[in-house]
Amino acid sequence: MLILRETFMAIRRTPLMSAMTAFVIAVALAVIGVFGIIIIRANDVLTEFRSNQTIEAYFNTDLSSAEAQAIAERDIKPLPGITSYTFISREEALTDYEKHSGEDVTAALGYNPLPAGIRVTLNDLTSESAKQTESTFTKTEGIEKVSIDHKTLEELENRQSGLMTLAIAIGGLLLLVALVVVAATVRLAMHARREAVRTMRLLGATRTTIVTPFILEGMFAGAMGAILGIALAHAIVTYGLPMLMPEMQMTFTMRQEYIVLAGAIALTGVFLATLSSSVTAFSLIRKTR
Repeated sequence: MLILRETFMAIRRTPLMSAMTAFVIAVALAVIGVFGIIIIRANDVLTEFRSNQTIEAYFNTDLSSAEAQAIAERDIKPLPGITSYTFISREEALTDYEKHSGEDVTAALGYNPLPAGIRVTLNDLTSESAKQTESTFTKTEGIEKVSIDHKTLEELENRQSGLMTLAIAIGGLLLLVALVVVAATVRLAMHARREAVRTMRLLGATRTTIVTPFILEGMFAGAMGAILGIALAHAIVTYGLPMLMPEMQMTFTMRQEYIVLAGAIALTGVFLATLSSSVTAFSLIRKTR
């Protein structure tokens, strides 16, 4: 109880310093938060591009549209992971070809040479799942050819992998900068209280009694800074970026990635402030011996 009272008294004695510490932490965490949100959004866009890649399969021309559709409904449509499914009859394929080419194929050949086909998309399509799907389609009765743009899919995956590598590198750098800035701010805020620490040492206060209020004060400043940082990051991404770049308009939902990011920001704020406070407190004790 004595330690808690001393912590709150210290905050009341230097409210400006406490507010400045929380503000600096908030700004540092907001920068990290904005970067994290943009990375999540960019990753979502690349995942959406991959999921929109279509897989097309064409049946043998010996099969009628009815026979091909029966096979597709039985063997293809029920497959797991399919997000969209379109069957294209031989008649529809012929009509579409003649419309775009301007040729009268039936009049020229006397019959319809085009096969029936299907067009599907898969949830979170990857190179591996595309190969598995291609193998499954090839083994399906009546399917003669499968078309997948493997090159584009691999390029999207490489870009997504490069994005995550860049995110880790820049995120680590931002975290290091935040640690330095927060540590310097906390040290400045607490350095003014070195005389109070010297007095407590002369009065016989133990190291735990001296250090614990500093740590609790740092935790409080870190928590307040984290809350402000999350709010500031949300405001920047929701209102600031769309004003500068309309294409950056974002809609937030209670999804796992954003909840994890907010939790990571909160823990980071408390950790940085607590670590800085602890190091500064022990440093002040050594200097006041």
